Amino acid sequence: MRRPAMRGPKRGSTRAPAREAARPPAPVAGSLPAAAAALLLMGSGWVSYPIREARALAYGQGLNAAHGGLGRAVNSGTAPDALIAMDDAGLGPYLARRRNLDMLGLNDRHIARLPGRFTYKVDVPYVLSRSPDLIVLVSSVAEPTRAEHLPLPAHAALTADSSFHARYEFLRVYTMRPDYHLGVFRRRDSRAVPTDF
Repeated sequence: MRRPAMRGPKRGSTRAPAREAARPPAPVAGSLPAAAAALLLMGSGWVSYPIREARALAYGQGLNAAHGGLGRAVNSGTAPDALIAMDDAGLGPYLARRRNLDMLGLNDRHIARLPGRFTYKVDVPYVLSRSPDLIVLVSSVAEPTRAEHLPLPAHAALTADSSFHARYEFLRVYTMRPDYHLGVFRRRDSRAVPTDF
């Protein structure tokens, strides 16, 4: 059986095999406009990145100052059986390590099943019947005095209820940004939260 002839140098030869000349790639139609468009799109991202990063960092710092500050204070200054009622029930209750009544209804079956859309589900008697030791309300000003300072309907409804004012006192505020504050109200007869909290 014969072997097929092999190309290349003969045995014992020191010559390298001949290489085929490299061909340049065929030009792709429209590659220049596509590259220009890609550069423009990437350029706008590069230009806007510092702005987006600054906003994200400011949000994180504000979240830590307000919600983190609240959670750490509740954890260190209240009894383990304290009940908090608040919305934005993430970092604050997590760091507090306390039970939380989520007034938005994400984690509360009763409020979740109320009619209406998200943030518009309100049951003031239910919230007050649970007797939370602390109620945390979101406000657009540091010291809310009117319902329009409270952007969430449930919060405005709570402050419009006379039994809320009879049972709860304003304690302090945690500021996330100039137009976002957490106002903390303590139940006057709470044993889980000291009066000097």
